Amino acid sequence: MVANSTDAGILVTVDNVTTSVDAHATSRALIFVPSTAGHDTLSIRWTANPDCGTATGGGFGLRAGHHYRIEVVAEQTACNLGSGPISQTPTWSSAGFTDIG
Repeated sequence: MVANSTDAGILVTVDNVTTSVDAHATSRALIFVPSTAGHDTLSIRWTANPDCGTATGGGFGLRAGHHYRIEVVAEQTACNLGSGPISQTPTWSSAGFTDIG
């Protein structure tokens, strides 16, 4: 599940599965198959401006059969996807993915 702690809607993609989450809302379960090679991908973008966001791949240690929670926050930085001015960019909290069972 995705917990959106920002003031705007977001698009979150994990391993090629995307969901949208309204401001200050929590998504339903996002069903995806973790990478067997450990190269899971994560992308978080603003719904209103999908060219602004952040993305990464690998290093999460996600395992099949587990449920995870990730909190999305906004940070004051330049957009890492596309090009854009310095503004608030959606990103994951320092906790990353939390295994909730």
